[in-house]
Amino acid sequence: MATSSLPTLAKPLTDARGRRTLLIVLFMTAGYSVSFVSPIVYAQLAARIGGTAAAAGYVAAFELAFTAVGNLLAAVVGARARVRPVGLAALGLFAIANLGCTLDLSVSAVLALRAASGLSEGFVVGLGAIFIARTERPERTYAAMLLAGGLYAACANPVLNSLVDSGWGDAIFVLFAAWAIVAAAALDRLCRAAGGMVPAPVARAATSAAWREGLGGRETALGAGVLFALFLFLIASLGFWPFMKLAAHHYGHMSGTISLGLGVYSLAGVVTALAVSLGGQRLPSTLALLIGLLLAIAAPAILLGPRPPSLFIAGLAVYAMSWNIVCPFVVKLLSRIDPSGRLNSLGAAVNTVSYSIGAALGAVAMDWKSYVGLEYFLVLSILASAVLMLPVSRMIAKAPGADAGAAA
Repeated sequence: MATSSLPTLAKPLTDARGRRTLLIVLFMTAGYSVSFVSPIVYAQLAARIGGTAAAAGYVAAFELAFTAVGNLLAAVVGARARVRPVGLAALGLFAIANLGCTLDLSVSAVLALRAASGLSEGFVVGLGAIFIARTERPERTYAAMLLAGGLYAACANPVLNSLVDSGWGDAIFVLFAAWAIVAAAALDRLCRAAGGMVPAPVARAATSAAWREGLGGRETALGAGVLFALFLFLIASLGFWPFMKLAAHHYGHMSGTISLGLGVYSLAGVVTALAVSLGGQRLPSTLALLIGLLLAIAAPAILLGPRPPSLFIAGLAVYAMSWNIVCPFVVKLLSRIDPSGRLNSLGAAVNTVSYSIGAALGAVAMDWKSYVGLEYFLVLSILASAVLMLPVSRMIAKAPGADAGAAA
């Protein structure tokens, strides 16, 4: 077999004028559509079942748990099977489960439907991660997904909130079902472009011998190390978010400052994701990860303290930038270690699980030493992530077959 510059498929998902990226984004948005507008969705569900705000939290936790299961199923099934039939089945389940939520049902029935929706959401995201792993520039595609997610949330939240306030709350679930049709069309186009998407053994066979030898047969260990590093990064990044508003009030920031900061946070995330999507390939991955991790360390140092309002707002921007730099290049790293996409699907599961674990560990740190303890927890987690992640990224860069254009 001829040695290629990087692990690729015999028929990779080339990105003619961004069409493949657009199709992947349209497909994956179905899996992310609920989470991007989750406060509105779960408030509507709580109202339907006559519950309290706590009930909304329980429904969210239940659905999130099944989303993680869906991510894991995609890693096991999606990387081995032709993804078109299983992907269409997942989208069908997603549509049916959400349409069912428009009916007057018991609490147990609503929970069953949200479990089905969560399972399908996780499976769709996991399959999307497999598609991303098999593109020529995984970091570019994932950054485009983050960009689309930011724009989706910015547009959908006010619109859906208005629908709920106008008594049309059930329209939320109808719109989710409608998006499943769009995602199904995108999946069909993707599978046709990729020749049906070859299963994992074929993907691994297409990886150059020089590349595998360069990793010394340590793909499993390297992949596990990167996944754990991602977990450490995410429990810090996601673990801070539930305490952001409380921390702002604790340090004397007014509601206007917080609102402006959230707007700047969203804008910084969109701009950073756009920059990574358009020009990320020009930056070595190890350098990009280093920059993102340094920003992640700086963010809590800026935010958790008696700072001027302008510095607090800048801290939120830094926080958004770090997330939108680190995550795309971690996706690239996982894709290079395992071009079948299984590691990317597992990364999606890590993302899902990290939110709840990060929030819980953040609460423990708060009980220990208030916001100082929270800052210690965040900084130490990110430092540990850097210690694990950066050497692996550098090793990938030095492996035979890695060219300058994808140097890590």
